[in-house]
Amino acid sequence: MGVGIVASLVGVLLLAGEVQANTLPAFDQPLLDWARDRRGPLLDRFFILVSAAGYAWGVVPADVVLVGVLA
Repeated sequence: MGVGIVASLVGVLLLAGEVQANTLPAFDQPLLDWARDRRGPLLDRFFILVSAAGYAWGVVPADVVLVGVLA
């Protein structure tokens, strides 16, 4: 478990360095271009629904469990 925490922290620190330097990871620009080429109202609605469902059925229950564990 300790190795996973350290690896996660290193990953976040590396990504934070990229953000602070105002650069993008090499894979990011092609993904952004691909997504921009396919945007539209139907996909917007779909991903808004997916985001709302992920929040309601993922983030909120995880927060409740975390509070229960920490209490």
